[in-house]
Amino acid sequence: MFSEFYKKDAHYSRYYALFMVGFGTGLRIGELLALTWDDIDYSNKVIHIRKTIVYLPMDGGMKFKVQTPKTRKSVRDIPLLENIEKILRRQFMGQKKKIMRMGDRWTPLEEEGFSNLIFTTEYGTPIDRNMITRTLHQIINKMNQSGISIEQFSPHAMRHSFATRCFERGVPAKVVQEVLGYSSLNMTMDLYTHVINDTKQNEMEKINCIFKAE
Repeated sequence: MFSEFYKKDAHYSRYYALFMVGFGTGLRIGELLALTWDDIDYSNKVIHIRKTIVYLPMDGGMKFKVQTPKTRKSVRDIPLLENIEKILRRQFMGQKKKIMRMGDRWTPLEEEGFSNLIFTTEYGTPIDRNMITRTLHQIINKMNQSGISIEQFSPHAMRHSFATRCFERGVPAKVVQEVLGYSSLNMTMDLYTHVINDTKQNEMEKINCIFKAE
């Protein structure tokens, strides 16, 4: 159903590129929202993951802050796949046009780490992850209303979906661990076990019709 999601209704969302990169890289939502253009190394075909966005409670609201990830494994380089590169290049051109169109209304935060974000609001400011969650729910509600049944999911499900696709295609658990930035292989294997159990259930359902109760 994730394929239905990002090939249909999500395509018309302002966050389409963000969703595609999320599903295609397995990045945590904070890492995804903290990506800047200098993190994209087109020459070496890698994405440098060096930071994450966190939200700190302030009087009357929240404050965005860029900081390094909590664990050493979270600081990593992941492959820049061809389809993700195409999406990012389109995002770059679209953002340049938007900056010209917005003029003085394009007002990114002046704090370090916020001036060159890949994914922003209409005004160049950081995106609140709650907005991504609300957008996901709106898209899923629309899909359900149109007859495509899909359960609600959070931004973290993009990461889980990426890992699932990796395991389904035989990517070694150690490689998945490195790409996802898990601190231990045990965390990866727990996810792997979950995926395998789901796969076994789905595969066994295919032969269910053979054994009919009398």
